Amino acid sequence: FVGGRMSPAMALVTASVEPARRGSFMSLVSSAQQMASALASSMAGAIVARGDSGELLNFHYVGYLAVFFSLIALLMSRWLKPQEGA
Repeated sequence: FVGGRMSPAMALVTASVEPARRGSFMSLVSSAQQMASALASSMAGAIVARGDSGELLNFHYVGYLAVFFSLIALLMSRWLKPQEGA
């Protein structure tokens, strides 16, 4: 599922930077993605709990947050402008 979102996202991001700076920019984007992944995992770990009989509690809130932040990212992608010749 993530791979289906990453390919179009990387195409948008790499087209917004001039070719001479693309490698450095992609390194920064990759670092930001890894930090966001770590933050999301930490947040999910703080939200989800295990009930007395072993069931996961509050797991649906993690899904709601995932949908919310996905919509925010989709809206933010509208501001990306491709560079000429990129």
